[in-house]
Amino acid sequence: MPHSLRSLLGVITLSVFAGFALGGDDQPKQEPAEPGVKGTDDVFGHERFCVTIWSAKTQVNADEEFEVKLRVVNSSEEPQSFKVASCSWDRQWKSSNLRIGYKSWPCYANAIIAVQLQPGEAHEKVLVMKLVGRGTSKTESLRMGFTPAGEQKTYLSNEVVLGVK
Repeated sequence: MPHSLRSLLGVITLSVFAGFALGGDDQPKQEPAEPGVKGTDDVFGHERFCVTIWSAKTQVNADEEFEVKLRVVNSSEEPQSFKVASCSWDRQWKSSNLRIGYKSWPCYANAIIAVQLQPGEAHEKVLVMKLVGRGTSKTESLRMGFTPAGEQKTYLSNEVVLGVK
């Protein structure tokens, strides 16, 4: 990975740990909304949600499965809600690394449900992921993007670096 890209990822990671969830790369930068303006993702100077991930393992083999805890926290000062699919919730999450993925499951009864979070409350899921194929890198990094159902904004997680055995 080029040094400038690695530096940029470091800045982004620090921003996430500071409590800010960053939006998708394809969205233009906007000035912060005036505090208290309803209908925006910026609530009282903070993003609505902070997304974090934790891997159950720090070292993985090629083609080895491992669990990742996915967490969406209401980082605003107001109650927030978002919508998720009851069964196919995994499809609202995207991996930043093409070598790290997961296998979707069939959903025969799926509904869109609202999740209500008070300030500081979290919505958590666990996803079994897999490092696919053999590569030459001794590490692989992963960020997950969460897009609530019916919304355009994607909230990016912190970066997790996995050692490859």
